[in-house]
Amino acid sequence: MGKSVDAADTLETGRTLRAGRGRERLTAVVRWAFRISLAALIVAVLAIAGYFLYQWIYAKNAQSQLANQWEQVPIGVDLSSTIRPGDVVGVIRIPRIGLEAYLVELSNPEDRANLNRGPGHIQGTAWPGEAGNCVIAGHRVTYSHPLLHIDQIEPGDEIIIECPNYVSHYRMVESQIVTPDRVEVMDPTPDPMVTLIACHPPHTATYRYIVRGSLEFREDKRPTIPAP
Repeated sequence: MGKSVDAADTLETGRTLRAGRGRERLTAVVRWAFRISLAALIVAVLAIAGYFLYQWIYAKNAQSQLANQWEQVPIGVDLSSTIRPGDVVGVIRIPRIGLEAYLVELSNPEDRANLNRGPGHIQGTAWPGEAGNCVIAGHRVTYSHPLLHIDQIEPGDEIIIECPNYVSHYRMVESQIVTPDRVEVMDPTPDPMVTLIACHPPHTATYRYIVRGSLEFREDKRPTIPAP
């Protein structure tokens, strides 16, 4: 009888030891998986942070290059007929959202190489201050994200575009959300207008947020020629 009890105790002890070792192995696996997951998460966060830092530095340098170009443009010069994609157009200011940035000329709405440098005037649309529809596109989130707060522009807010020959003052009149295929928002208009375009909502390209402004007045920067 004593031997049977001893054998049973030994068997139970063995089971307990095996269960303990099993739990230890499971704990070790869980710890290993946690460490791997944590390391992967840290790498992912650093990669994302690095990507956005790269974009910010790139856009900042690009704006500096455009600023240098702007300083070389003589006051009063009309760039509308000679400007090329990548050239500086002027400066856009929207006090409501704290925007002041150099405008670059875009070859088309999909000209991302230049759009990454800052807000851009789309070639073929009206020149700022002139009759027609002056279309300006800008990133909402990436790079310098000039139009991040486009949805905060309210009716009556100023949109100011300074070119070498004119400073054009627009007043916001309306906003709308459209699908990307609604390209008619870029169509010519009989009156001098400005149209701002950015992706919507932020971090997606599902829709486009549109802001329209009507030209209120423009200041002529061209030198006055004295009467003979």
